[in-house]
Amino acid sequence: MENLYSVKSLYVAAYLINKGFEAKEVTEKNGKVLFWFEKSESMFDIIKEYRENENLKGFIGKLHEVKKMVWKKKKEVEALRMLHFA
Repeated sequence: MENLYSVKSLYVAAYLINKGFEAKEVTEKNGKVLFWFEKSESMFDIIKEYRENENLKGFIGKLHEVKKMVWKKKKEVEALRMLHFA
C-alpha cells in the first residue's frame, strides 16, 4: 500500500469521492475505518481545497450541531419510554 494514502475522515473521503477519486480499499484499524486513495498531487490539492473551504467548514460544523440535537432528542424519547414501562 506504498502508493496509497489513508483518510480517516468520512467527510474528506466523501469529498474526494465526489471529486472523482476512487477509494481503492477500505480497512479497519483499532476501531477506525480507513479509506485508501491512490497518492497523487491532485489528490493532495483536493484535500487542501477541502481544508480551506470556509463554506464547507461552516456546513460541517452545523451538521455536527444537528446530529447532537438528533441524538439528544433520541435519548429524551428513550428515557420517556423507559419511565413509561417502569
